[in-house]
Amino acid sequence: RASHTESSVVVKAVLDEQARMWCDSIIKVPLHVEGVVAEQVNKNILLSPKARAVSIPKLEVESHDVSCSHGAAVSQLNEEQLFYLQSRG
Repeated sequence: RASHTESSVVVKAVLDEQARMWCDSIIKVPLHVEGVVAEQVNKNILLSPKARAVSIPKLEVESHDVSCSHGAAVSQLNEEQLFYLQSRG
């Protein structure tokens, strides 16, 4: 809500068995707010075929002099990657 501010939100999750993750996030920049730099990132790793992750990043930007970004990723590890992680403790 204030000009010349910064915001960074990073959410990371590792989900196993029947775990569920829901990330519904929004960056709002109202009109007449300037010089804002904001980002939101959500990254999820699924260790089980039954695990689920839902990521809904949103931007609501009404001003022009801003730099805002968002991103999301959901991925499963293949057997080789999982073996590597488990062998390293």
